[in-house]
Amino acid sequence: MPAWKLLGCIWVSALLGGILGGVVGRALGVYSPSYYRSVFETGKDSQFDPVAVGTGLGASQGLILGALVGLGLVALLIWREIKLQNQQG
Repeated sequence: MPAWKLLGCIWVSALLGGILGGVVGRALGVYSPSYYRSVFETGKDSQFDPVAVGTGLGASQGLILGALVGLGLVALLIWREIKLQNQQG
């Protein structure tokens, strides 16, 4: 498999993870803002925005998790390709 496809797999996985994480974090900030208010020291401040915090944290954590999942998938694909080549030759 070409390297650009493997890198694309990691990139797409990270992007999807970031989007999904942002959506989940935003939903948590909207429907349960007390969670983020209890986690952060400044949560009781009037300027604290749990929706923005949830969206940002969810997106960044989802991006990292998605990249790790993509790396795992690429590792499995490379392992599979090596195994198939060893069986053929």
